[in-house]
Amino acid sequence: MADENTQGGGARKPDAFATIQGYVQGTPEIKQTREGKDFVSMRVRVPNSQKDADGNWRNDIPSTFVNVGVFNPGQVADVKKGLEAGAIKEGGPVRVEGYPKRDTYTKDGVQRESWSITPRGGQSALSFETPEKGKGMANEFEIRGAVGKMEYHEGEGRNGKPYKFVTMSVAHTDDPDWRAKKAGTHTGEDRTKTTWYDTRISSPKNVEAVKAQMDAGQIGVGAIVSVKAAMKPETWTDKEGKKRETMSFDVKPFDDAISVIRAPKPKQNAAEQESATPPAADTKAKGKGKSKSKRIDDEIPF
Repeated sequence: MADENTQGGGARKPDAFATIQGYVQGTPEIKQTREGKDFVSMRVRVPNSQKDADGNWRNDIPSTFVNVGVFNPGQVADVKKGLEAGAIKEGGPVRVEGYPKRDTYTKDGVQRESWSITPRGGQSALSFETPEKGKGMANEFEIRGAVGKMEYHEGEGRNGKPYKFVTMSVAHTDDPDWRAKKAGTHTGEDRTKTTWYDTRISSPKNVEAVKAQMDAGQIGVGAIVSVKAAMKPETWTDKEGKKRETMSFDVKPFDDAISVIRAPKPKQNAAEQESATPPAADTKAKGKGKSKSKRIDDEIPF
């Protein structure tokens, strides 16, 4: 998915790719990099309307906000023209296809996550056109990586209805220097970065299929998987009583939303399992609420 036209912001390996369709928040800003090159900084709101367990549409789910950094010279020039002509403005539609990046920061005593997307090269990767009638919002992240933790959950919700779902942490390792390695100019410095994606599988059909794979040892810790999911905001309290704002990834309810690229090793010793488990500082898997079972219960959407 990466191409030679991608500029600045760090090119991405084609193992994590995002497509979003939403609305421009505020006015896109023209800024400059440390090298003095222009780039565009803007924020996009993606609505998260979805059907509940009874098939009714819910519009009370918080929107997903994503930062977008545009570095490709051609795309930057197009945005400038659109701003000057008034074609790009606050509240207008925008579609972005590109490479996601996760950052963490603390504000008002709350640890938060910030996700940004750098569009791939090409005019079609960044569009401010009104979507065709009938086309809904796009919120899709394609993630390929290693499973660090995987659990099957089954029980009864607060409304008395049974629930079944699977939680799975997927680690994607990114290499910002892949272009330098290809050109033979890499300095040898290890700048790889691992991003953990906390995914949740809720579709009954997919839960059943994944549970069968788990029982057969075809998926689990150490497996390499490909997942298609939508990013959703979450607010929760960790085991130390601190408020956290993070993002989770709801796996799409499609047959091809989860693919096993490589099954886990038949036998993993304790050291291997520990090395594949998300570190406490990087993922919600370490403390889901004041107690793990409490946070899971809080997340049940019925």
